[in-house]
Amino acid sequence: MLIRMINLVDSYKIFTKEILKQYREFLKNNAIPSIQIQKVKFQGVNYFSYQIHTKYLPQPFFQRYWDTKLDSYTEEAFVDNCAQYFWDNNIKPRVLNGNDFSQNKIKMISTILLYPIYRAIDQKSKFNITLSDIMREFKHCLKYWENQVPLKERCAFINHFSLSNGIKTANFENGLSILRIADKSKTDLWNNSANSFPYTSQYDFQKAIYKISSKDTSKDILDVVTAMRLVQAGSVGLSHIFFINRLSYSIARSQTIFDFMVPDSGCKIYKLSSRTDINRIKKYIKMLVDIRDNNNYEEIRLAIRRFNLSYSRHHLEDRLLDLVIALESSVLFGIKQELRYRLALRGAFLLKKKYSKLTSSKLLKKIYDVRSKVVHDGKVLAQCFQDKQLISDKFKSDFSINKHQEFIHLVENVVRDVLIEILTRMHPNTSLANVIDTLESEILKS
Repeated sequence: MLIRMINLVDSYKIFTKEILKQYREFLKNNAIPSIQIQKVKFQGVNYFSYQIHTKYLPQPFFQRYWDTKLDSYTEEAFVDNCAQYFWDNNIKPRVLNGNDFSQNKIKMISTILLYPIYRAIDQKSKFNITLSDIMREFKHCLKYWENQVPLKERCAFINHFSLSNGIKTANFENGLSILRIADKSKTDLWNNSANSFPYTSQYDFQKAIYKISSKDTSKDILDVVTAMRLVQAGSVGLSHIFFINRLSYSIARSQTIFDFMVPDSGCKIYKLSSRTDINRIKKYIKMLVDIRDNNNYEEIRLAIRRFNLSYSRHHLEDRLLDLVIALESSVLFGIKQELRYRLALRGAFLLKKKYSKLTSSKLLKKIYDVRSKVVHDGKVLAQCFQDKQLISDKFKSDFSINKHQEFIHLVENVVRDVLIEILTRMHPNTSLANVIDTLESEILKS
């Protein structure tokens, strides 16, 4: 089994129409590799690595299966001669680090010369490749390079989600989109990455019919889910993000996202039913991105993380604790005493668009009290709900809750509204500390 991990630049363009001929002649005369296999052992598992020999190379270029950075190409004779050839013939990556040859030679050699060789090895699953093998793979790569097609995609299958009949895709900024998954794509991902799913059964995996696709980073995909959860209730979630390289025969590795998993049962389907909702999601994605780009995200990170974590909990008490932590870490920023009072006071101003200040204060104090009962007295939420001194019949009537499960939904909505108001005040470039200072000034003036 050949394992290769290498980080390549996403998208390229070949500027010369003579590249195919040049490449063939170059390989024929100079760079047809001979390859030696070496078995290596890492963390108790046997793998293969291989060495590529060329006429340019006084010592063999050693490609290790654990290579993850382009600067692992350290054989100067090989890099200098080959990269210089492509540079002189104007065969260059689309995205360059300026016009300095020394900054670009590794990108060029790793993609234009070596990648077709890698593909030829992967396809045949053996090392006695020929020039014809390499040329066939080069032609395949050339289609993507010439058309500037992104070579990489990140995607995640989303659970408990549906689009309304009138909406086929939901497109956001920067190449982000939600669209249906082709059955073959699901099968290929599962078959190539099944060992990466210790927490996901094949049945649950197959139930997913939509995916979030990104041409950039994993953060973009997670921002989409966070924004969706800010727009409305519903148990939308994901368990893995796949890294797909269109020039690779094997499906790239996947990353398990524990914070965004959701239970398999008892979940409310999240239905995206209007373009208005899609525009709101776009708005919140932009907020999250801008706040992060302006280096203000760290102050609100815990609140967002705990809000998202609450969706993954199986027990209502755990959900309650996550949601209250999200409230306290944002609303009570910078406060170490009078927590219950300050939560109700500040929260009432943040929720004034939805409730009267008196109603908001009453609700936030009740949320704090129930959380304290769970934490300090070891009560489950069903017991708290039956305690009429803690949650009176009038309170239940005022907020239209008849079951302890509905209390959690009420808390979730409160946290959602508070986070939206805070994010709105932070956007585009205000720290949480300054938001709280402004909030305190509003309270003093009222």
